[in-house]
Amino acid sequence: MDSKNIIAIGAIAVALICAGGWFHEHQTPRTLQRTYVSETLDHIVEMLTENAAITQELRTGPREQLSDDHTLDNLYVRESLR
Repeated sequence: MDSKNIIAIGAIAVALICAGGWFHEHQTPRTLQRTYVSETLDHIVEMLTENAAITQELRTGPREQLSDDHTLDNLYVRESLR
């Protein structure tokens, strides 16, 4: 084998190793980003579900003739009694 061939094979090997390392380094942040987004969305879904339950309870609950401030206070009391 000629020295040029050995250098070419070595350069190709180094390029493949660098490409593999680059790919691996870019996969890790994507995975972490997906995990972060998924966890964030899970928390949002929990809050929306809780809000829907509170809204439904307020719609079906007894209608009291109170001002808006007292209605909010009653909601806090109901939630704390659960």
